[in-house]
Amino acid sequence: MLADEFKNAVWLGERDCSMQRRHQKSRGSAGAGHSRKSSNASATVARSCRKMGYRGAGTFEFLYENGEFYFIEMNTRVQVEHP
Repeated sequence: MLADEFKNAVWLGERDCSMQRRHQKSRGSAGAGHSRKSSNASATVARSCRKMGYRGAGTFEFLYENGEFYFIEMNTRVQVEHP
């Protein structure tokens, strides 16, 4: 997610980071395949960024289970931990 001081917020797409090793994400792939539900989640994330006045680049993490998204955390940076 990217957001600026004028309350513009744009979602840059999804990544599937479900592969882990030693409790660390080891691989992320674009296009996780949840596009219809993702568009609802992305709209919610963009609206939330505008409401809280967030500025900058950030990553929102969700658990996808049984057809639903559950918010886990927000990182105020773009994550790059996969090799």
